[in-house]
This record gives sequence, C-alpha cells and structure tokens, in this order.
Amino acid sequence: MKFQILQKLAGILAAAVLTVMPTFTLSAQESATVTGTVTDETGAQLPGVVVMVKGTSDGTITDTEGRYTLQLSGGG
Repeated sequence: MKFQILQKLAGILAAAVLTVMPTFTLSAQESATVTGTVTDETGAQLPGVVVMVKGTSDGTITDTEGRYTLQLSGGG
C-alpha cells in the first residue's frame, strides 16, 4: 500500500515539475528571475517540490503554497 502511494506521488511530482520548467537561453551578461506555482492535475498546490534548472545543480524547493523563485544568470 505504501509503495503504491509513493509511486503515485512520484508520478504526480514528476508531471508537475515537467509542466513548470520553462526553457531559456541567456547570454553571458543576462539574468532572469523565474517564478511559478507547482500544482497537481486537480490544481492543488504542491509544497516541498524540488524545481531544478535542467543540466545544472541549480534549483529550489516550493514553499507551503507551491510557489518557487529561481534566479538565472548567463554565467559568463
């Protein structure tokens, strides 16, 4: 039973994270702030979800209302 619940939760979180990941290309001197809310398929806000920048170790965790903020930079 616990495995089924965890498996379903993992699927929901994976789907939620995939739907909130925007694609950006930044030059060396550019930066951006990305904000959003992670929700499940019913619209319920999901706290504690890890939101990562693809291909990096940069990321954050959603707050108690499913909101996140990421600071992105071009690196340079």
